[in-house]
Amino acid sequence: MDLFSLGCVLLEMSTIMINDHEALERFQRIRQNDTGGIAYSQNALTILQWIRCLWAQLSLSLNFGPQCDRHGLPNLAFMMLDPNPNFRITTRQLLTLISSSKLLYISFCF
Repeated sequence: MDLFSLGCVLLEMSTIMINDHEALERFQRIRQNDTGGIAYSQNALTILQWIRCLWAQLSLSLNFGPQCDRHGLPNLAFMMLDPNPNFRITTRQLLTLISSSKLLYISFCF
């Protein structure tokens, strides 16, 4: 399973869910400006900075219940997008996380 690619999809979903469709276009422009390309694999630092911005926006948001882990999708993307494959979450770890009731609850919070 290509967890890096899945992380790219989750990060784009998070971006739209937390912001709007225009934010996804801004994210693409930022990646283009930083490295000259939009590929996630070429923009590790930009991706990390974007995830940190999403976390900041979520922490300021009042749209979520107090007991909800509001960082669910960006957290998963963060674990999947480590530029070093040796530090990325493994498929087995991801399956364990997905099967936990906490992640199911996170999914319903969004």
